[in-house]
Amino acid sequence: MPAMKRDTQIWDKPDPQVAQVLKALPEMQNLLSGSYEDLSGRFKNFKALAAGMKLDESGVDTKELVMKVDGSVDVPARLYTPTSQRGKLPTLIVYHGGGFCVGDLESEHIVCVKLCQIHKCLVVNVDYRLAPQHQFPAAPDDAITALDWTLANADIYSIDRSRIALYGTSAGGCLALIAAINARDRSIPLCGLLLRIPTTCHGLAWPKEYPYESMFTHANAPILSSTAMKNFSKWYAPNSNPYDQRISPLLADMKGMPKTYIEAAGCDPLRDEALACYEKMRAAGVDCEAKVFPGVPHAFATLMTLDKAQEAFKELVKQTGRIFKVEGAKL
Repeated sequence: MPAMKRDTQIWDKPDPQVAQVLKALPEMQNLLSGSYEDLSGRFKNFKALAAGMKLDESGVDTKELVMKVDGSVDVPARLYTPTSQRGKLPTLIVYHGGGFCVGDLESEHIVCVKLCQIHKCLVVNVDYRLAPQHQFPAAPDDAITALDWTLANADIYSIDRSRIALYGTSAGGCLALIAAINARDRSIPLCGLLLRIPTTCHGLAWPKEYPYESMFTHANAPILSSTAMKNFSKWYAPNSNPYDQRISPLLADMKGMPKTYIEAAGCDPLRDEALACYEKMRAAGVDCEAKVFPGVPHAFATLMTLDKAQEAFKELVKQTGRIFKVEGAKL
């Protein structure tokens, strides 16, 4: 597949549908901005709004549990198992977004249910520890614990060890990337990596060879601003080395990484973090595909009435099927 052409004129042009949706959902405009207290309260309101949505969960069994491996802390999780399971199951480990500071098992619940239904896969939804109560490296430690627990319990839950993939959104994308690098370094095979609107590098450690326009062009974008990113960094890793690869996984060697899909939003401050990861993976010989959805802000997929949100989900289904080697999945 040819490398992606960089086309900021198209990516940066706002999608008029976004303004209409944000007018109907004004709480989304500054969802991730303000003080930690403001952010937490606004996020709880949004969570309540999402909880009121109808969701067909037929064909999916859910189970709450606590993951623990030798020497780790307890990590809560929710398992999604297809009721019609046969044989060993492809398995997706999911890390939610929220700047390492907010989010929980409900954040990716809809995606977990739908992917379980469509691909007949087991989904492990991870409730990793959050800052500022639990600062770096609590979150990446929990992300790795989730992978180790999944491997240790593969026989119990009929997991196909050859088809374990990691999925993450935003901060969760960073955690999925960190866990995948850790797995590669320990010779643990993964079949794939799905990174949606990921953050991949601390701004102070940004490698000069990659464009970093989006953090400035979209500094005041809706949902996530550059100031909000600085706040998250302050709460999550205030005294840490920005060059630490568990904070800036973009700095790691990407050779030997699994098949990867990266989603980016055109009007997202994090767009160029996603694309730099794509470029570095491609240069390292990784089977990596990426797609930029023009004119939409960070977390646009949560605005489910957006045409591009629906398009992004269809692409996610396709890419998950590519990674799991499942053909012809139906939405």
